[in-house]
Amino acid sequence: MGSRLRAFGRSFEVWLFLRLAERREIQGVPVAVGCEDADQVFDKIEAAFELLEFYGKQALAGLRKDTNGVWVDDVSPGIAQWRRDHRLVVVDEDYVRDPATSPRHVASALIHEVTHARLERMGFEYVQDRRERIEKACFRRELAFARRLPPGAEALVAEAEAQLARPPDYLTPEWRRARMVEKNRRRLEKLRELSVPRWFVAALERLSTRRLSRLVD
Repeated sequence: MGSRLRAFGRSFEVWLFLRLAERREIQGVPVAVGCEDADQVFDKIEAAFELLEFYGKQALAGLRKDTNGVWVDDVSPGIAQWRRDHRLVVVDEDYVRDPATSPRHVASALIHEVTHARLERMGFEYVQDRRERIEKACFRRELAFARRLPPGAEALVAEAEAQLARPPDYLTPEWRRARMVEKNRRRLEKLRELSVPRWFVAALERLSTRRLSRLVD
């Protein structure tokens, strides 16, 4: 019963945020943006998709085939996330809106997450003993993309190489929990601002607390 309630809560939350988001189709991929300055965000997303059209065709095809689209909102525990339950690539709105984040960075993040989607379709489940290998595969795809870009992408190449060289410590449940705590707080606050019934927000808060506690069990 608890798992069904958690699934319902997550599905309702996604439905509510997507319902309020502005939606467009870019390069045949549905894109939803849930923040106020949606036009600026869409401009950067469109520029990222243009890069994928020329330098990341496989990833662009994967976004069309293996996902239900891209969602930009304040719901990802990192800069981006593959939400397998809804088949969505979720990109953090703060990351996209940051002036330091270029369309190349956004395109690289999309490549990383759509690689998760493709590997999952091929049967590589994201379980604890496979996480490091799967993440490395995703970063290798980012690196290959960065190396195909025109001159000026040296920093992006260096970032991908640094990620591949990192120890797997950041993949631990403790790391994930630390990143998700603040995101959950902001997400619940956003629901309150949308005048969602208090009882429902309180129920989601309890479910979120339980989910976070299991990440370090």
